[in-house]
Amino acid sequence: MSTIILASSPRQAMAAPCHTLRMGPAEIQVLYLVERDLKTGILLAETAEQQRRIATAYPRGLIHNSLNVLVIRGNGIVALVDTGYAWSFPNLVAALQRVGLSPADVTHVLLTHAHSDHTGGLVQGGKAAFPGARVLFSQKELAYWTSPERQTAAAEGERTLAAEVGAILHAYGDRVSSFTTGQDLWAALPGITAVDEAGHTPGHVGIMARNNGQTCCMPLTCSPLILRCQPPMTWTRLPQRACARSFCSRPVAKAGW
Repeated sequence: MSTIILASSPRQAMAAPCHTLRMGPAEIQVLYLVERDLKTGILLAETAEQQRRIATAYPRGLIHNSLNVLVIRGNGIVALVDTGYAWSFPNLVAALQRVGLSPADVTHVLLTHAHSDHTGGLVQGGKAAFPGARVLFSQKELAYWTSPERQTAAAEGERTLAAEVGAILHAYGDRVSSFTTGQDLWAALPGITAVDEAGHTPGHVGIMARNNGQTCCMPLTCSPLILRCQPPMTWTRLPQRACARSFCSRPVAKAGW
């Protein structure tokens, strides 16, 4: 049995239209959108050794990060996992075109969580950017951001995110639904499930694909530095460490790109 964690560096991503992995009937593609520097303050070090590793790895205090999304397709399914920012939507359209797709071809948009850098491409000019797609949230994530408490939350950021989810609901109507983690997401593509990674947000998920003894793990909010540290580090506001620990404890076979 082998385990693959999908990851890509900006240079590798720009050198090819996408990175592709075949898992049974499913073709999984990592599409590069854009690069952006993130401050190392998003990493929460628990030990002095972890602080040292951060300082060594990122002496300028910045993480040069690439914004990527996933496309999962096969047997009539064309699923986009996350959509990037609202401002990066042209990059997303260009990335889809490089693999022979357009927004109209997307049948499902699965959201790992409801932060703006993952949901921003869903609504453009007040209208659904993917006219034929169903939008999928985890049950916990959708319930959290549509609760009355979020509409009147003390934190402005929470109210803003709740309003953005409301705009998605308005644009897509009854095409917005939810799923349960641990179950196949599509009957046509068995073995592809959402994994509970709650903590970054209450309903945050990653994607896992299994086929013939091979497992592909796709943690959509993750840093390679986190995976190398023992004990594992995590993102700020991400108390859930079990997922990072499980990735560190598994034998990892890097995808060959």
